[in-house]
Amino acid sequence: MSRNVSAEMAGLLDGEILGAEVRRTSILSALFMLVGLAFNIAGFLTPDKMLSRLGQEFPLRELQIFWVVAIAYEFAAYSFFRFMKKNNLRLSHIFRYANAFVETSLPTIPILFISASIGSVPGLNSPALFAYPVFILLSILGIDWRVCVFTGCIAALEYFGVAAYYLRYLGRPEFPTFLEELGVYLIRSGFLSVMGLAAGFVAAQLRRRITATLESMQDAMLSMLERDQIIGVFGRHVSPEVANRLLRDSADSGEKRAVSVLFLDIRDFTRFSEKRTPEEVFQFLNRLFAVVIEIIHSNNGIINKFLGDGLMAVFGAPIDSDQHKLESVQTALTILSAIEDRIQSGELPPLKVGIGIHSGEAMTGNVGSETRMEYTIIGDVVNVASRLEKATKSVGTRLLVSSKVYEDLTEKVKQSLSHRGQLKVRGRDEALPVYGME
Repeated sequence: MSRNVSAEMAGLLDGEILGAEVRRTSILSALFMLVGLAFNIAGFLTPDKMLSRLGQEFPLRELQIFWVVAIAYEFAAYSFFRFMKKNNLRLSHIFRYANAFVETSLPTIPILFISASIGSVPGLNSPALFAYPVFILLSILGIDWRVCVFTGCIAALEYFGVAAYYLRYLGRPEFPTFLEELGVYLIRSGFLSVMGLAAGFVAAQLRRRITATLESMQDAMLSMLERDQIIGVFGRHVSPEVANRLLRDSADSGEKRAVSVLFLDIRDFTRFSEKRTPEEVFQFLNRLFAVVIEIIHSNNGIINKFLGDGLMAVFGAPIDSDQHKLESVQTALTILSAIEDRIQSGELPPLKVGIGIHSGEAMTGNVGSETRMEYTIIGDVVNVASRLEKATKSVGTRLLVSSKVYEDLTEKVKQSLSHRGQLKVRGRDEALPVYGME
């Protein structure tokens, strides 16, 4: 499951990279169109005027064609990246390096044209030189430091290569200036390399922050998956407060806990069901359990099992509570009072329930397999609570609690109960003192 989440996070990172490439190529397309349009308009409308200023050997037509090709390439790259992002495709590293090489080489072409036509010094100092830093800076948007460094190195090598070729091997121009010195262009190339390293550092920082953000998203998704697992174990039988506690303090499987167990059963349910349709029985159970479940949740209990015409609730697990005995009895008293009120108001038909409560240690935890898990309470406390509920019929009470529960109740709650003698519980040698309410 975590591998699936990690794969999804990797997909999100790829999407961020593609989105950055779309933004980068859109900026470059706009810049090329703006500059190229101005250059071409001037070249077509006033070619003689431009050549008179720049020299008759200036490669005007070649540069006009270059601008059209450059704009077409950037627009094609923009369309390609946008298609990849729209279809959630992954961009290969080879293509990213190839695209960086082509884009960084674009300023080199006009430098070559100008150097070959009117001289190396004008070519090497033409405005095309300032396009290199633009490509290096925009490479940061790809959030890959290696591509940034690669872009800076390509710019430096190509620029210095052109300078070395024209200045050293083709001879120097007739006018001696410091711009004819190869060292000047070596220093400029060094600056381009350093700019690539700086861009790589910024890109690495951006990538680290984006990765940290995505990891936070992954942790959030894993928390949601854990929450789904808890809901899968407990069904819808936990209140929001209990669910939140479970997420923070989830118990390990097979833990021994002190708990109070409450069993509730509807008296004469078989006879009740015989006189009604299945739909009526279903609606009745929903109305009754809606009241019961809300009361149990409000007292920090969980429904461990539905038993057809009854249920088993647990207090003190999976969440520790020093008041689980008091909470279980308060739950029982509130349920009995709420049912009586609803019978009087006509919301529920006349009915009787029996409730038995016992406290003790039990093994608690998840039992089952990866495909089906159930939170289970195992121990003598469960058996005794169940038999106390069944004994309510013979004792003539609606509620029976063991002395182990009674001894830790508040005086106010004890006043609602009366001693019902010693009860012989099957499976136990000694009789159990019990307390109940009619």
